[in-house]
Amino acid sequence: MRLPPAPATRTPVQLPRIYDRAASYHFPPPPSPLQVRALAAATISSLLEGPAPRAILAVAEARTATSRAPVRGFLTLSLSLGQLLLALHTGLLAAVSREPSALALPAVLRALVVLVGATPYERLPPELLPQIISTLRASWASLNSPSSSSASSSSSSSHPAQAISPAELAPIHAAYLACLAECFSTKQPIPGLAAHLQGPEGGAAAAHMLAELLALGRDPGQPAVLRIEALGALKGIAAHYAFVMPGGMW
Repeated sequence: MRLPPAPATRTPVQLPRIYDRAASYHFPPPPSPLQVRALAAATISSLLEGPAPRAILAVAEARTATSRAPVRGFLTLSLSLGQLLLALHTGLLAAVSREPSALALPAVLRALVVLVGATPYERLPPELLPQIISTLRASWASLNSPSSSSASSSSSSSHPAQAISPAELAPIHAAYLACLAECFSTKQPIPGLAAHLQGPEGGAAAAHMLAELLALGRDPGQPAVLRIEALGALKGIAAHYAFVMPGGMW
């Protein structure tokens, strides 16, 4: 009976050749920090998109924005998902305020749009949705007006507005408007946002925002995507928060 051949082994003479081949192989360079941030935002969007993740996140719940999970004891699924959503909001809003690259910022805003669409704000702290809108408007004002960003050093936004060209602002502007439209287009009116818009500070900001959205939607010289997103935000406001619209608008 013949025995099977012994497995081939590497001789000491062959080992240096194998090492030389491995050393001569050109490995791809590691991704840059900019690519890592953009890919991280794209990954968040992919994980939150679709009916299955939204069905799971629909049971999320959190009492306050500062609540933390207990160190010991049982934590329900709804509270665990609520903590997850609060952490995602904190991270993405910080990225919106501080992201200096015009290449990564649209990906961050895209992730925020998906997150807003998947979040049950009626089960989360009432100040969460107004915080998103305030952060979006402050960040866009910082990007669109370098003088205002340099003058307001106490602001949480730290965009280097001079590093982004006017041509790069167009897709970012469209992404900001898409975020606003998603905030106002929830399935039902959010009491926390309604109370914020009825307050003195929120009402003044809403009136200024309405004027901007109307001017943008009426301007035929603006790109179609900007006008569509502006009209989408106005549609959400008219459907859920019509009390902020002046009577003469109708």
